[in-house]
Amino acid sequence: MVPIGGMMRYFILFTVTVAVFAKTPSKLELSKNMLDVMNKNGYVDLIIKNVVADQISQNPLLSPNRKVVEKFASKYLSFKALKPELTKIYANELSSEEIKAFTDFCKTSAGQKILLKLPRLINISSYIAQKRVLKYYPQLINSVMKK
Repeated sequence: MVPIGGMMRYFILFTVTVAVFAKTPSKLELSKNMLDVMNKNGYVDLIIKNVVADQISQNPLLSPNRKVVEKFASKYLSFKALKPELTKIYANELSSEEIKAFTDFCKTSAGQKILLKLPRLINISSYIAQKRVLKYYPQLINSVMKK
């Protein structure tokens, strides 16, 4: 066996390391793929569109400027505009295994249905929470005043 010199040893180690990591997708790549699967049918843009519509309906000052607000949102809040930042957020917050598992789930019919229903479910949940806050707000005020 021929002994391998110092530089050659590092070169081989580097080459093997690069080859191993080249075959393993990074968390950013996994996250990007997950977002693409989530937005397969335009769900992310639909969520954003619904949020903008809710904001316009809740704020009478925005209503006369609906078209301007919608144009602004489509430019700065679209899936395409948000994707680079969302990719980083998901990659930072989730493990590779979690990203892969969620991506696989999103590919199922149940996953697609949940993605479709999620904006409505979030809106309903938010409405219920707002109603409860209003209902029990006097109790909160009384508790604060007693201190």
